[in-house]
Amino acid sequence: MSISLRGSIGLGLKLCASSTGSSSIIIRDSLRTASSSAARLPSASFRCLSTSSLLRPGLSTATLAQVRIQHPLMHIRSSPNPNLVNSAASLTWATCRTAHTTALPTADADLNMPPQSTSTEQTATKDDAHALTRPIVAYHLFALAFLVYAIVVVGGLTRLTESGLSITEWNPGFKGMHLPSTDEQWHAEWDKYKLTPEFLLLNQRMSLEDFKSIYMWEWAHRVLGRVIGVAFILPAAFFLARPGWVVRGTRWKLLAIGAGIGFQGALGWFMVKSGLSAPLSSHGQFSSAPIPSAEYNPHDTHSTASTSDPHWTPRVSHFRLAAHLGTAFLVYLGMLHTGLSILRDWKLAHNTGTVAGISLAPSSMSAQPSQRVLAALNHPAIRRYSRTVRNLAIFVFCTAMSGALVAGLDAGMIYNEWPTMGGEGRFAPPADELMNERYKLRSSSSSNSAAAGGGGAAEQGGLDWRLWTGNVFNNPATVQLVHRTLATTAFFAVFGLAWRTRSLHRALQRQSQRFTGSGSGSAGVASQAAATATATLPPLVPRLVALACGAVTLQASLGITTLLYLVPIPLASAHQAGSLALLSVLVALLAALRRPNSAVLRALERRTGPSAAAGWRQQVGSRALKKVAVQPLRV
Repeated sequence: MSISLRGSIGLGLKLCASSTGSSSIIIRDSLRTASSSAARLPSASFRCLSTSSLLRPGLSTATLAQVRIQHPLMHIRSSPNPNLVNSAASLTWATCRTAHTTALPTADADLNMPPQSTSTEQTATKDDAHALTRPIVAYHLFALAFLVYAIVVVGGLTRLTESGLSITEWNPGFKGMHLPSTDEQWHAEWDKYKLTPEFLLLNQRMSLEDFKSIYMWEWAHRVLGRVIGVAFILPAAFFLARPGWVVRGTRWKLLAIGAGIGFQGALGWFMVKSGLSAPLSSHGQFSSAPIPSAEYNPHDTHSTASTSDPHWTPRVSHFRLAAHLGTAFLVYLGMLHTGLSILRDWKLAHNTGTVAGISLAPSSMSAQPSQRVLAALNHPAIRRYSRTVRNLAIFVFCTAMSGALVAGLDAGMIYNEWPTMGGEGRFAPPADELMNERYKLRSSSSSNSAAAGGGGAAEQGGLDWRLWTGNVFNNPATVQLVHRTLATTAFFAVFGLAWRTRSLHRALQRQSQRFTGSGSGSAGVASQAAATATATLPPLVPRLVALACGAVTLQASLGITTLLYLVPIPLASAHQAGSLALLSVLVALLAALRRPNSAVLRALERRTGPSAAAGWRQQVGSRALKKVAVQPLRV
């Protein structure tokens, strides 16, 4: 494949590939020179008369073979080398575009090109509208996210009131929405619950009225889950069936969210089922609990003659509880981020509303508002800042999952003091309590080898990973210490993000002042270079960071208070809801910092001119040049 540019702009660029497939590139000028030279032409310097796929990286050979640049100074021939084709396509995307939206009357005649008709522009605008997801999809996702947030709160109350094991059967259809109404139906459910280990070991003094109370919590939790499933599937199917309402990328996100909702329902029953039977015994087998006055437990399908752990308490697996809560968090955050991204792209493409705190209404400023937004979102310092926010959000999510382990093990019922653990100025329990042999992972093979007098390599020397892993995930004291450590780190990390936000804001302000003070921004402030040099932090970013600082402060206060007062239900429920609120703020911050996609850029080019998206396209061209080997200039 070869691409050559020569003529009045004084630029020579040649990409060539040998017959063996190796590629080389010779660049006589930079991409910035090409853009500035093209901008000096009186009219459209290059016009790509092909499909819109030319304006994307990653073209196939067949697609590029159909492209002809209608200009006597430029010619493209296809090549079987896909890597070079992709690079050349990205380079063409960055350089071969309309340089001016207003052309002189004789410009098209000089270039032997037909003038662009109004119908073509209208068709292009209509195509751009079809390349964006409708805002109604975002509003639907926001409504579903509210319901998911509500079911997280209801699920937490179900756990705190110890109601999760009151319904002993799983009916995934509409049959599971039936609420007992007669005394016979209530007694039938009551008799089923009487056969569970929770009743026989803990709740033998429970009355029918007490059972109705816990039954209603679990029933409400399951019914709300079914409502969420129906409320998502039916509108989403309608949106997907309408042509042009949902773009391809959003389609996959909606399908992933729907799969997450279905998986969440199955995972919920998988979690409940773990509390209806005895856990593994010390020999790695399922065993029946020492249940008094019970000869048969229909929910324990692995009953054996051995006895279970005498310290066992009937409750669901804390690992399954964390997985159930984590899936709900991911579904909620996916809905929130997708909805915010859809609305932001739609506003930016149609030049309406406010994006990242910047009003897109026409102003007296020389730079277009959309150009200010793109310059800010594409700034290298802001891109690094966005990666920091993403890493912090992941860390906060992991902290919340460690809190789920604390809840599943009832680890908040011990060491009810802060900041010490165990008094005497200790910030951690004794080592023998943190690494207790009781919680060491065991299997049948290791038990047999230990009985024979042999020990593994881990026990003989070095780190005993079975002891370490078992205590970190199963020992209530160790799990609480881990959660304390992660929560404290997350608290200071959020305030560290606030400090970095302030530093970044000041640095960008100083850069903008130096640029405008030098006088270079007075005449060419509308250019992309000026927009990048004068880019400032979007106003929405400091506001969201301040909100995150308030949320993490409230969350830390709720966590400490919940621990000191022995996990009261209102405080514990608010603490769980606060973790999701903090994650919501961080995800909203990520959505505000997300760069727009190619459909938004094309819409902006047709509305405000190509300079609005020039910086992003130049970055794409630079990345394309890195994919091929750069050789010294040969004259």
